[in-house]
Amino acid sequence: MAIYLNTNITSMMAQQNLSNSQTQMATAIQQLSSGLSINSAKDNAAGYAIATVMGSQLGGYAQATRNANDAISLAQTASGAMQSIINNLQTMRSLAVQSSNATYSNANRASMNAEVQQLSAEVQRVAMSTKFNGVNLLDGSFTAQNFQVGANNTANSVIQLSGISSMQTSQLGSAGNSYQSTINGTATTTQLSAGSLTLNGIQVGASVAGAGSGESAASAFSIANAINAVTAQSGVTATANATVDSAGVAATTALTTGVAAGSFSINGIQVGAIAAGGNAAGQGANVAAAINAISAQSGVTATANATTGAVTLTAAGGQDINITASASYTTLATDTGLTAATNTAVGTGAVTASTAQSSVVNGVTITTAATGTTAANQATAFVNAFNTAATTNTALAGITASSNSTGVITLTSSGTAMTFGAQTNTGLPTTGTVSAVHGTVTLTSNSSSGVVLSGGGTSYGGFTAGTTAASIVSGVNSISAMNVSTQTSAQQAITTIDGAINTVLQAQGLLGAIQNRLTSVVSNLASSTQNLTAAQSQIQSTDFAAVTATLTRTQILQQAGTAMLAQANAMPNAVLTLLK
Repeated sequence: MAIYLNTNITSMMAQQNLSNSQTQMATAIQQLSSGLSINSAKDNAAGYAIATVMGSQLGGYAQATRNANDAISLAQTASGAMQSIINNLQTMRSLAVQSSNATYSNANRASMNAEVQQLSAEVQRVAMSTKFNGVNLLDGSFTAQNFQVGANNTANSVIQLSGISSMQTSQLGSAGNSYQSTINGTATTTQLSAGSLTLNGIQVGASVAGAGSGESAASAFSIANAINAVTAQSGVTATANATVDSAGVAATTALTTGVAAGSFSINGIQVGAIAAGGNAAGQGANVAAAINAISAQSGVTATANATTGAVTLTAAGGQDINITASASYTTLATDTGLTAATNTAVGTGAVTASTAQSSVVNGVTITTAATGTTAANQATAFVNAFNTAATTNTALAGITASSNSTGVITLTSSGTAMTFGAQTNTGLPTTGTVSAVHGTVTLTSNSSSGVVLSGGGTSYGGFTAGTTAASIVSGVNSISAMNVSTQTSAQQAITTIDGAINTVLQAQGLLGAIQNRLTSVVSNLASSTQNLTAAQSQIQSTDFAAVTATLTRTQILQQAGTAMLAQANAMPNAVLTLLK
């Protein structure tokens, strides 16, 4: 038998076997400690992929179950409110039957009618105030709604509710006539001040800027909110239509390096970097994509013409659309086809010390005397005079003035258009208008009297003073127009209330059926979740009996391997015996 000193094959074999058993023991320990037989793709690539997909599906099932339960809660909320409406209608019907009896005087019927009208107002209040998570349920706006009750984007993952009938008193009743007046306004111009707009003799309060981007006090969004705040008294409802800025054209310069992030803003939200488009169509698509990436913050979405690349901006809620470029970015129009609609007016710095000032903004003249000091002080005097005037003059509402240390005057508007006239020693523009793109407001009323618009601020909302007559749009004798002040009207009221009760019962029946279906969905999702969890466990869960046996075997092999490695390493010592 040959004995080698430089090469110990036996030791190398022992080391290899010891390494193999060590790897197997490490795998066994990982599986036992994690409870999973597949901890990464290297353990079982196909099984890892299948188990991961199953995990995503299980997450979808869990959310779909929550969605279905939320939908059940929504239906229960609406159904409970409807029960309150039915109770009030039944009380009103009893009063109508009572008033129909000849034993009562006109004074008695007047008292009964007063109670009926209060109950009617309560029905209207319930219809307008019943909400689920801020969403109106009974005012007629909850239509064509989808409940996502599946884990996938398929038709079978959605349950559609055609809509919940309007429970407003103007829509509840029996066969007869109902009326509607519609006024489509032009773009809003100026913030409403309290009492500047009157609808059917009811003064509308001041429009107030909202918390969201583009919700200036002069926006269609804010003006519609102000009008709707007095709907119960005026009978007029306002809808803020989508604001559309379609002034975009095809970019005139093909981008080669793109547009840097923050070069321009939409409603104060900086637009991210825009990649070079190569041609007009590609460029427009890239611009639209960058704007849509911030739409959740700006409230504005963009679309690009597939042929020309022209970009159109839309604010669905009637918010303003403000496009503002940074001072260093001067190629907005050529790069994107968009035009900056700024709501600031910056003077040229032509203020002179010791010289009086005069400015005409929105038809209001502001004058200040000479200060006799510096240009900065002269500009400050104008700023103070302007801001004082803006607090009392509705034409300047939402506009503030400021100046810097060199006497440059800047006017900043929260959405109110700024139209300029003659200027003396201010440096401000003398002609032109600076404003954001505003939306429009549509007014509707169910009163047979139509809508009467008046007040000094009708044009602020895009309207014209005057009366719009109502037209018959359907056959409904509504609860809102019903009374029991005479025997005849009381008898007619019985029929009207019966029709209203029938409408509410039909809506309740639909919601009951939806609730039963959603309950079945929850049960089915629970079964699917259980079965899919079991299938996923079969693939990736550790078999503790088998892996424990493997761990025991590898531990023994480790001990034996270590001992044998020691023996193998000692074998070359036999050479010393030969050298004696």
